[in-house]
Amino acid sequence: MPDANTRVLGLLNGQYHLTERLEPEQFESLKKEANVTTDKSLSSENKYLHFRCNKPPFDDVRVRMAAVHAIDRDQILAIVGEAGQASNCHISPVKFGYTDVPDYPKFDPEMCQKLLAEAGFPNGQGLPELEYITSVGFYPKTREYGELVTAMLQEQGFNVKLTTLEPAAWEEQIYRRADGQGPGHIIDVGWITGSPEPDLVLRPNYYSKFALINGVNDPEIDASLDKERNAESTEERLKVLQEETLPLLAAKVPSLSLYSSVFLRAMSNKLQGAYFYPNGPIDLSKATLG
Repeated sequence: MPDANTRVLGLLNGQYHLTERLEPEQFESLKKEANVTTDKSLSSENKYLHFRCNKPPFDDVRVRMAAVHAIDRDQILAIVGEAGQASNCHISPVKFGYTDVPDYPKFDPEMCQKLLAEAGFPNGQGLPELEYITSVGFYPKTREYGELVTAMLQEQGFNVKLTTLEPAAWEEQIYRRADGQGPGHIIDVGWITGSPEPDLVLRPNYYSKFALINGVNDPEIDASLDKERNAESTEERLKVLQEETLPLLAAKVPSLSLYSSVFLRAMSNKLQGAYFYPNGPIDLSKATLG
């Protein structure tokens, strides 16, 4: 059921016993319902803005970093509320290797303008129209913070057009095409896997052979990903991830980690014993419906 309001109404009228990916205001409202139990948990999903690194102007790391410095992620978190947790890392805190990267780029309009000028686009002059593609009806508040991000980028001189799509249409636009590129320039998407293994996120998204969404092709990132994967001990691998690989991704910014997703759910009080995994699946093998 793609519409969040319909999911909530179905829960309240007894049509459904469980609903998830609630909007934060729905979650707050359902807390007050006598016949409903709410649940929230940090997930293995991060939400990202991916830059199409194989298309101008985001083939220039200075332009990517300028865009990152134009975005105030604190304002995004204020919109998503309990559905998000601050993230300065390209993997979720439930993943092996997670660290709060010390130099993760922050909101800094002055640095944004400096980098744009260095890249040959002073105040954004000369930049092409950039399409920002997002979904509506799946992740919480994507339209609302998409409009905010668009406005913040426009304020710094980026000529950005926001395209909002229903989940099925949006999914068709996410991935690279046969020509190695894909539609749009900025893509809002999450990535979630069922294991603490970080490479299930890092290699599909940032290794040049794959880079499913952003199309980044960077030998330095590839070498670091190979180094952490081939480390001879868990301790060595952790050190490489935290001191080399994740800081390198923060410096090259093929994508910006917006936040780590917190799953908001609500269920009928009749449902007992459901177990929720951090990557989304629900174990109902021991559940009862009174």
